[in-house]
Amino acid sequence: IISVKATDGGLSRQQQIAVDVSPVNLAPTALSLSNNQIFQGMPTNNRGMLVGYITVTDNDGVSENTLSLGGTDQNNFTIYGNALYFTGSSLNYSSKQTYSINIISTDGSLIFNQPITVNVLAPVSVPLGPELHVIEMSQATTKTFSLADFGLSQASNGGTVTQIIIKSLPISGTLKFNNTVVISGASIPADQLGQLTYTPPSDTAMGYGQASFNYSLNGNGIPLPSKSLVFDGVDDYVNLGSISAVRAITLEAWVKPYSSNNPNARIFDLGNGQGSDNIVLTLNTFTGYLGNVQVANPINIPNKFLISNSWIHLAATLENNFANVYVNGELVSANGFSTTIASGSNGSFSAPNLNLLRTSNFIGRSNWSPDPYFKGEIADARIYNTARSLSQIQRDMSGYFDSSDT
Repeated sequence: IISVKATDGGLSRQQQIAVDVSPVNLAPTALSLSNNQIFQGMPTNNRGMLVGYITVTDNDGVSENTLSLGGTDQNNFTIYGNALYFTGSSLNYSSKQTYSINIISTDGSLIFNQPITVNVLAPVSVPLGPELHVIEMSQATTKTFSLADFGLSQASNGGTVTQIIIKSLPISGTLKFNNTVVISGASIPADQLGQLTYTPPSDTAMGYGQASFNYSLNGNGIPLPSKSLVFDGVDDYVNLGSISAVRAITLEAWVKPYSSNNPNARIFDLGNGQGSDNIVLTLNTFTGYLGNVQVANPINIPNKFLISNSWIHLAATLENNFANVYVNGELVSANGFSTTIASGSNGSFSAPNLNLLRTSNFIGRSNWSPDPYFKGEIADARIYNTARSLSQIQRDMSGYFDSSDT
């Protein structure tokens, strides 16, 4: 608001005038993709194969940016929200090693166009391969499974096949492992398949027919850990010392819990004490399943069935307000948030602050004194100051290590 005064001899008039200031819409200044490497055999979901997350830098705050695709290979990709997925018919490293696309950010009438090259890596062996197998059995009788039912003659830790991954359940009847109901996603140790049973449905009004379920094989040349740290669940833990401020973080480990009844037992707990800037990777039992995985400040993710005395690979990444969690090299949660994210019965929590020094950091121990110590084995625990891509995490599972990684 300004005042304007007009004077005419001894006469004058003053008038207040309001000047409206309209924001200026500026074009985005940068666009980046969190990962540009994919490879044949990577897991997919109902949207396709996740490549990475798109970040747009636009500091005017006037309007929202709309993302779209252009370029030679645009028809092989789709954008959902700010996530880029490969949705082409197939990947074949031998015939095509790169895809050229443009990611376009439109802000009103302004456009920012970023060329992106997505690289196809040579295929590697990963535990959760895309090939599905099926087993059929009669609904009329109880069945106890054996190695032969899965086409296996032997199973050993570190052998070609180490686990069976249940990918779908029978439409009728019940699968149980060690007298516990199995859910989709369960990992069954190959050398314990004799404890897997099928119970017919109690309702036989429709008559008896065939039941079936799908499974995949875990192994494909990637041995499970042969060496590990054993935690007694009483007072064993690893003190990691101080961890500097970072822009992103990845936590990874092979984990073999000895007991499913061990809620809040930590794999990692990074922080500055109890309830102080904690980032946590933990096994949990709040929902009644044998376990789920939680990455925290805290941020809960969907339940993933865990079995006692069975190896499983867990990884979690945090970057740019995104928390991703991977189980056995498969993305099981991709959560984006601004300041808080709902976490069910435990309320809502602030997003973790990565840009600070943490001095109370452990493997196998919680920063909360009432919480139990981890009981079981942990191998190949890794912490990176970057958000590892899906392809990098899957390579890490095989023991791959690059000394230039941090």
